[in-house]
This record gives sequence, C-alpha cells and structure tokens, in this order.
Amino acid sequence: MNLWEIAKRSLLKSPPQSFAEMARELDVPYQALIAHNRRKCKPLLKQIYQELLGGKE
Repeated sequence: MNLWEIAKRSLLKSPPQSFAEMARELDVPYQALIAHNRRKCKPLLKQIYQELLGGKE
C-alpha cells in the first residue's frame, strides 16, 4: 500500500473506489488503510500540491 495506489484508486478512478473496497482488494485492514492515508498520504499530497502552486496555499 502506497500513496500512488491509494491516489490512483481514490482520486483518478471514475467512479472513485471506496476505502472499504480498497482494503478488501489489497487485503489490508480497513483501519490500517485509513490511518496510512491520514498520516502519510494526505500530508504528502498537500506538500506536492503546494509545490505545484509555487508555495502558495
């Protein structure tokens, strides 16, 4: 489970895949997926977004 896999499934897929579906398909506990997304993915996506905007929020 990594940022790319979660972003691909939740942001780029149409319709977006739910975290429950991702957890089943990736064979990981749902709460672990949610915690990983909250602790690792969201801050990294925010950092990437800010860099793309030139440091502006």
